[in-house]
Amino acid sequence: MDAEALLTAADLGALLGLAPETVRWYSTQSPERLPPRVTWSKRPLWMRVVVNAWIEEHSGMKQRLEVEKARPELKRKGRPRRVVSLV
Repeated sequence: MDAEALLTAADLGALLGLAPETVRWYSTQSPERLPPRVTWSKRPLWMRVVVNAWIEEHSGMKQRLEVEKARPELKRKGRPRRVVSLV
């Protein structure tokens, strides 16, 4: 297998727009958030072909995450604040 065909956490992070530490954390704690990694290595490594196919398959994922973040603001609880008018 060609060494260029394998991606490290830093390489995958650059492709996905994530920090290498985040990629390493996701690979152990939330592996469903990343493409499948190779199983024959203790280091987190990914095959470039698999990553490219995964990115094409999940191309709409970024838009869905942005929509989830844009939730309406919840109504504040507690006593209302005094409004000072400048008139």
